[in-house]
Amino acid sequence: MRTTRYNARWIVQSLAGVTLLASVACGAFDFDYFGLEPPGLEKKRFSPQISGLEGREVFSVHFTPDGRECYLVTKAGDTREVFLTKNENGGWTALEPIRLPEGTTAIKGFSPDGTRLYFVIRRKRMADVYVATRSAEGWSPAKRLPEPVNHEQGVIGLAVGAHEDLYFCSWRPPSQGACDVWRAKRVDGAFPMAENLTVLNTPTSECSIVSGPNDSFVVFYSWRPGGFGQADLYVSFPKGESWTAPKNVGPRVNTASGEVPQTMSPDGKYLFFYSERGLCWIETRAVLPVVDGAIVNANTGQRFGSLQCAIHYANDGDALVIPPGSCSEPIDLAGKDIVLRSTIPSDPDPAADKAPIDSPTCTCRQ
Repeated sequence: MRTTRYNARWIVQSLAGVTLLASVACGAFDFDYFGLEPPGLEKKRFSPQISGLEGREVFSVHFTPDGRECYLVTKAGDTREVFLTKNENGGWTALEPIRLPEGTTAIKGFSPDGTRLYFVIRRKRMADVYVATRSAEGWSPAKRLPEPVNHEQGVIGLAVGAHEDLYFCSWRPPSQGACDVWRAKRVDGAFPMAENLTVLNTPTSECSIVSGPNDSFVVFYSWRPGGFGQADLYVSFPKGESWTAPKNVGPRVNTASGEVPQTMSPDGKYLFFYSERGLCWIETRAVLPVVDGAIVNANTGQRFGSLQCAIHYANDGDALVIPPGSCSEPIDLAGKDIVLRSTIPSDPDPAADKAPIDSPTCTCRQ
């Protein structure tokens, strides 16, 4: 079980009909994922056994940046309800149902310092983004963001970046043909302009975006051709003032049935997404590059915590540098012309069975 120490005491406040909590420093508590064993390189169903959730499915989970609060969006049939729990005295408190403003479709994220909450409220067939601000005294009334964030064509799939830039999806023009990914940078507390992230978009729909730690990547779903079935999760990385061409995150997440990204854990270690199995989670390193990964693509400089993940993002001719003992999983080279190189010059081939480079499978040296 992963545990992190925090300090908090709690003040109940009301936000335009939303019961939320403000926190200030006080006693210590331990943070965990409701006693669930975290996933590794394979996805797991995220299904906490919490009193009060009987007969309800957890649709999405949202932790505050410091891990002090967790908002569980649940559904039972066509009815959605949001529950709040807080971590104090070494465990999670009993669930508290909270009443969001009428028409609220989802909680979408918090500012990096946890003082602002962004959520979406439906208006007729579209939806708008609202924000509330909190201090030690409590929460402000919910406030609709002005244009250019909101638009007559509506907003969906909002994510809050590391600098509080807003990533969202919208049908507004100019569009590539359907719902596109947009970004509005926060400047001096406002969002003066919104830009279509054209590299990410296609004539099909792109939606439900999640921003990685320090805006190191974005994950979103797309209906573009070439996937595993229906809508798949794709990832793109910043590249100067633009972004890399989106890459399918692969079969460890995507299936023929379609997936929707939901959020990430406060430390960026786990990705939460929804599939036909329900709400699932997986270690980020299983499907994405990570800053502290031991495996390095010598051509791109990207680091990985999983050799199979490194192979997935590699191109023909790339060299993957692998420390001995960093991997024990069977791997599939996926027909790529990739060089596997050890960090030890006297051990140039990290494949334990010394299989040829074009072999479909090999195993890392222990």
